[in-house]
Amino acid sequence: MSRTTKLTWQPGRDGRAGRWRKKYLGKVYYFPGGRGKSDRDAYDRATKQWEFEKLRIDSAAPRTHQREYEAEIDRWEQVLTWSQRHSDQSMAQLAFEKRERLRSMLEAPQLKPLPKEDCFQSLFALPTFEFPENWQEVLKQPLTKDDFTNYVPIASTREQREAVMKELDGSALRIQKEIWQDRLESQKRRAVHHSDSVEEYIQQFLAQKDSEAGRGELSVGRCYALRLHLIHFQDWIGKDSAISDIDSQLLRTYQSTLLELVQQSESQTKVSKRKGKKQSWTATTARHYLTTVKSFVRWLWEIEAISSLPRVLGSNSKSLRITPEPAVAVTFENCEILSILQVANERMKLYVLLMLNCGMTQKDVADLRKSEVDLDSGRIIRKRSKTEKHESVPKVNYLLWPETLRLLRENMDQGSDERALLNKNGTPLWEERVGANGKYSKSDNIKNAFDRLKKEIGITKPLKCLKKTSSSKLRDNERFNGIEDLFLGHAPQKMSDKHYTTAPQKLLDSAIRWLA
Repeated sequence: MSRTTKLTWQPGRDGRAGRWRKKYLGKVYYFPGGRGKSDRDAYDRATKQWEFEKLRIDSAAPRTHQREYEAEIDRWEQVLTWSQRHSDQSMAQLAFEKRERLRSMLEAPQLKPLPKEDCFQSLFALPTFEFPENWQEVLKQPLTKDDFTNYVPIASTREQREAVMKELDGSALRIQKEIWQDRLESQKRRAVHHSDSVEEYIQQFLAQKDSEAGRGELSVGRCYALRLHLIHFQDWIGKDSAISDIDSQLLRTYQSTLLELVQQSESQTKVSKRKGKKQSWTATTARHYLTTVKSFVRWLWEIEAISSLPRVLGSNSKSLRITPEPAVAVTFENCEILSILQVANERMKLYVLLMLNCGMTQKDVADLRKSEVDLDSGRIIRKRSKTEKHESVPKVNYLLWPETLRLLRENMDQGSDERALLNKNGTPLWEERVGANGKYSKSDNIKNAFDRLKKEIGITKPLKCLKKTSSSKLRDNERFNGIEDLFLGHAPQKMSDKHYTTAPQKLLDSAIRWLA
């Protein structure tokens, strides 16, 4: 497992341009800085150059103890794969923990010698006892000289003595050691003969998702999340496991593992809050991981990589699911919205009004196209960014409030860019990317500005609650109850909405006027 790539910016001096810097194994490497520290393309190119340079360095001169670590990690990987395949969960858990510990230690700048207790063979080592330094004198005390006879050892080689000891050793540890040696040899042969490994098919699945992201059918963030979920599953089951090993029992076991992680996080919540750490696993997080794995297994069945779909994934089965507690909708009070609009500058006020007026998120605001804005009639006509590729999702016609229209008219970009709103530097308000180092990054100008505004006002509610505030008010109003799905751009749920009626534009206009 490669170390995390992170380059440091070094400003230029005496007319020399700045550059990216990386120190590795005591040596410093430099890469071109492009237009400056904020030039993300130059950073990505420099990161990619460093990745190639690091591969060359590592292959030419591995660090001290690196080979030992890699061999032991591979051994624990084989133990994990065998244990998962044969439902030995206690050994699988131990192998998982040992492998992750060694991976973490391998990422350290300076490698220490491989700890004996982290080696697989340490499980079969005979127990040892510490004797006092004067143990010979202690043993001689109750004895007399007549009790001792001189022992003359028989001449033999070390190999002969080890062979004799092995024949005489009938201990359970030795037997267990040989059993595991046979198991690992069997697992190695299985890995060599099977091209249908979990790792191989996960890479194929993710490559397909990368292609969908390239065509705009999937967001970069969603694609990255799928990668995180499946790499977690791959690490849990073992990368050399065969996809044919994925059955109902294994999926249930993975579900139990996720629930245990949630339970552990909940038990540590008080400690985490005291230390200022964020809870790592929630039921919602676990559900997302499980949903991705279920999609992956269904994909394996659809491409005929596996002959049958596990029964727990059947249409009538409801056992393989994780249901989080219903979330409590957090909304802004009218007085809080008034405080925000009074303190915010003109651009931030526009973003807030668009979210309240049209049920937008910050990504919707950033993705708003000039072709979707009709300044003459004072309307925005568009699909939500998240579901714009879905045919079943309606294109919603939003009537703009007078203040929203005024601010949009004044702040709308006048250049050639198709986006209606850009930041002061002329770049998108929202960007997400996966760098050459495989790390996901996101730039959200609207959220960053709102976070600064929240500190000034003294509120803690997140930005996404603005959209929820408008939809909640519509749902709680007797006249407009039921119009909130159209307001949010959701796909119709009832058969009559899908096929027999047009969108109630007059009712939506009245609802938006009432919201103002």
